[in-house]
Amino acid sequence: MAEMMVAYMKNNIYENLSLNDFCTKFYIGKSNLCKLFNEHVGKGPVEYYSSLKINEAKKLLSDENITVSKISDMLGYSSIHNFSRAFKKAV
Repeated sequence: MAEMMVAYMKNNIYENLSLNDFCTKFYIGKSNLCKLFNEHVGKGPVEYYSSLKINEAKKLLSDENITVSKISDMLGYSSIHNFSRAFKKAV
């Protein structure tokens, strides 16, 4: 199931999914989801999904035609400030 969750995250990298979205999609409670995901991936689901988004942002930043604001919007961040804070924290 963890592999299916990872695939779902990768396929929905441009969405703004929450922990509740994962629970609903995979019919599992939050604590079981976090435990299962942490055992198989080594990170919590939210942390892993955020790291996927940051890695995608790095790829997009190498394209000179896309602004930071556009990348923030594309990846589903609520504001450029939230994106900037998450990016600085991760990188």
